[in-house]
Amino acid sequence: MTTDALVGMEAWAADTYSRFPASYWSVDDNGRGAEVARAVAALIAQDDLPPLGPASHVFESGCNMGQCLWALQQQYGCRVSGLDLSPRAVAFARRVLGPTIRGENALTSAWLAARPDQAFDLVLTRWHLVHLPPSARKHAYVAHLQRIGRASVFFEPWRRDCADRPVHDPGMLMIMESWARYGLREVDVAPAWRVAGTRIYLGKG
Repeated sequence: MTTDALVGMEAWAADTYSRFPASYWSVDDNGRGAEVARAVAALIAQDDLPPLGPASHVFESGCNMGQCLWALQQQYGCRVSGLDLSPRAVAFARRVLGPTIRGENALTSAWLAARPDQAFDLVLTRWHLVHLPPSARKHAYVAHLQRIGRASVFFEPWRRDCADRPVHDPGMLMIMESWARYGLREVDVAPAWRVAGTRIYLGKG
């Protein structure tokens, strides 16, 4: 297993998307994006996140084809921006959301590195950090994501056996970790979050 996060990201872009069926490529499927939008609404209702509206700007790193951003835009009328490494995912997202979706490596993006503190009202990830092997660069990156959002929320998988050490799943290029080591705080939502294997974490924001 490589410890170079850049290699892991390149492998994800080059290989993993080719495994998914045509049915995967849909933004309005009442699936991944809708789940995140419902959770964000619950977090706002319980004062864990600030309200969103047409004046808000939401950024998702590792946004895939933009399902989460699309659902949040539909729900709140907010501006959205995203970044993803996969040319195919970015092309799809741009058709739905426009040119604010950037095709860049999050760990080497000069544009992302130049975003100032609290540049966005909300920063989020969904099953993104899990695809980056542990490294000093990853720690700096997660810290930067927390700084550039007035608030930040991370939807990432977790397994009990990753509490003490990273757990490698080579089939999906995943490295599950204790996200508390990155300064993230797990939070519950009401109604209960019921997406198997995924937990919700708030950044320092």
